[in-house]
Amino acid sequence: MAEQDWSTYGFKSLLMLLSQAQRNLSSRPNPEMNKFIFRTAGERWNLQKGQHLSLGCYSSFTVRRNVAMGHLKEDGAAEEGGEEEEDATKESACEGNPPTLVKIKFTPEVVGLGVKHLSPLSEDEREVLVSPLQNFTVTEVIKRAKKGFTVFMLEPVKA
Repeated sequence: MAEQDWSTYGFKSLLMLLSQAQRNLSSRPNPEMNKFIFRTAGERWNLQKGQHLSLGCYSSFTVRRNVAMGHLKEDGAAEEGGEEEEDATKESACEGNPPTLVKIKFTPEVVGLGVKHLSPLSEDEREVLVSPLQNFTVTEVIKRAKKGFTVFMLEPVKA
């Protein structure tokens, strides 16, 4: 009898773990639909909303991924959050052969966007390689003259 009780308990525990994992997966946005926050210093990136951006012209830069898309919180404080971003962009010449792969690093920290802020999950810090043929669409441009950088919201173009 005790053996049967244990197996029933184990089965119920497994069901609970599976349902919890399913809830966690369903609460996270589809990786293909993620938008990206691309911060740069200065005005050298003169991008416009709706413009397509190819990553093949640049060797490496820092991109912040919004893993909490659709869960923006209103915050009247409008604070920056996180450390001051240093200019992590490195331009490489587009002439000749562009890099075969582009390295993108997702940094998990709060990014202030006006009165709205995003809180990416800490486990999303990783580096991935992106084909230079992959294009992104600029969905929003936020210029912050006093801070000396520009924020671009990027969305991958579906193949």
